[in-house]
Amino acid sequence: MKKRLVVPLVGLAISLALPTYAQQKDLADPQTTQKILALAKAFDEAHSDNDATAVATLYTRDAVLVTIEGPIFGRQAIQKYCTDLYQWWHPKNCITKIDENAAHLIGTAGNELWATGEFRETGQGKNSEPLPIKGYWACIYVRGGDDWKIRVAGWYTHPDSVILINKSFGPQPAATPSPMPTYTQQNDLADPQTTQKILASGEASIKALRNHDPAAVAAGYTLDAVFLTPDKPIIGRQAIQQWYAVTMYQAGHNQPTNSLAKVDGPNAFHLIGTAGNEVWATGNYSETAQGKNGEPIQSKSYNFWILAREGEDWKQLVETWGLTPATVMLNNKSFAPQPAATPSPTASPSIQRGPAMR
Repeated sequence: MKKRLVVPLVGLAISLALPTYAQQKDLADPQTTQKILALAKAFDEAHSDNDATAVATLYTRDAVLVTIEGPIFGRQAIQKYCTDLYQWWHPKNCITKIDENAAHLIGTAGNELWATGEFRETGQGKNSEPLPIKGYWACIYVRGGDDWKIRVAGWYTHPDSVILINKSFGPQPAATPSPMPTYTQQNDLADPQTTQKILASGEASIKALRNHDPAAVAAGYTLDAVFLTPDKPIIGRQAIQQWYAVTMYQAGHNQPTNSLAKVDGPNAFHLIGTAGNEVWATGNYSETAQGKNGEPIQSKSYNFWILAREGEDWKQLVETWGLTPATVMLNNKSFAPQPAATPSPTASPSIQRGPAMR
């Protein structure tokens, strides 16, 4: 049985104080918000019951679930993914939260929403020991009659949790992403002209990343963008610029090279609503990062984007990304503190303090 290092299904929310401008616009009404909260509760119950069928019913037929091991396309494939997951992973006490209990409207019709959040749950390790797991997520929800379902979900296990699971179960073979169904290739796609404009905006972002230019990178986001990193969410363009300046590039700590982003489809940008001002896409990103001693580390993530039109430009409203388990373990091997050497039982105190032991 292939065991996966991820618990990526779908839920909703984060407990981070959002900027005022993000709290005051585009929020769903209280009745709609309650329906999304009810969907989150239904997910928690189904996931805690290890009920793959019940989890899958929360998704649309053509839903996409992006995990740290790759995307899963379609409700049927998501159900199979969950079925396989529950063969070895038995989560309990599942809790998902929505940022400030706030789902955000997309467009003006009121039939699409997005939200970001965090999740926590407790699974069982290989020897039945409790494993507390956490992570972050982002979703697009669509209305179908009086119900709301998940159209796209990016669900990313925190790197610390990946390491914890790996420590208990050992390295596991990577899951094989499901093939993209034909129906996702045939409907709701942006026209070629719009696609080219979005790709041009993406190329500008990649160029900024290659140049290690935080201001130019941040310019590719909306003012109130949400940037969901594997470690925590970053809210707002200014905070995103600071994250790149301090966390990524400060003092030459990390100067990644060979930055490359690929959009699934290929280059399939899906329209949200009817106005044509918002799209979503899934894909992956890779780069060559630097280890603790300057050694190259090949880094890869699976991504989910929501982009919004601003005049003739397209900017990222929501970006989420989760490092693959292999990338997490490579980084942990390079940067994790090394345990102190255990002195030999026969060594004398003078030898233990000698230069050769330092």
